[in-house]
Amino acid sequence: MLVARDEGRLAATAQALTRAYAVDVESLPADLSVREQVDAVAHRLGDDVSPVTMLVNNAGFGLTKPFHVNDVEEEQRHLDVLVTAPMRLAHAALRAMRDRRDGAIISVASVAAYTPRGSYEAAKSWILSFSRWANLEYRRDGVTVTAVAPRLRPH
Repeated sequence: MLVARDEGRLAATAQALTRAYAVDVESLPADLSVREQVDAVAHRLGDDVSPVTMLVNNAGFGLTKPFHVNDVEEEQRHLDVLVTAPMRLAHAALRAMRDRRDGAIISVASVAAYTPRGSYEAAKSWILSFSRWANLEYRRDGVTVTAVAPRLRPH
């Protein structure tokens, strides 16, 4: 299952994956800065008929201006995509995965999580900390929670 806000690119990616790997790909268009759309994805994660066994939280959002210059509503959307949506999706996935005693959640953080430089780094730090805690808490229930912290490649 793929989730993205751009329905056209989502469909094209799903078709490419189906052709390349002969897999069924379900697409769910959603803007993860919109609570109702996050809730629709969360609802799908809880489906017992067609369970999701692995959740990868990898939505991106970048701000180019310093925190004090950005509009506070842009900062809020930033947090909604990088923190609130992954938290709500992990919550939904964990409930279903714990019931089955099987599943994995992978959240993409960043090496930026280790540096106190701005709101992006703070959001990625939350992902890292949450994932560490959740893995300790839920691995005994058959669910692993992992954060990956890729580094940016120099230009």
